[in-house]
Amino acid sequence: MVHNLALYPERHSWCQATPIRQEIAHAPECHTTTIDNVVCLGACFSYSVPKAQDDPVIPPYCDACRPTISAWKV
Repeated sequence: MVHNLALYPERHSWCQATPIRQEIAHAPECHTTTIDNVVCLGACFSYSVPKAQDDPVIPPYCDACRPTISAWKV
């Protein structure tokens, strides 16, 4: 992950697990349930480097705020 860029060394990407209350609903005849859950919230860098004449192509980069661990509970 790129945490900062040469143009903005004082700025950093960030990602934080943030608790939420989430409503779970299935079919209309089922009861709605509210659960405690966590979302990934953050600000991330992306960039694309222009290709010079004889330089290799550098693919675009896009940082992402995403979980490293997830679990399902019934």
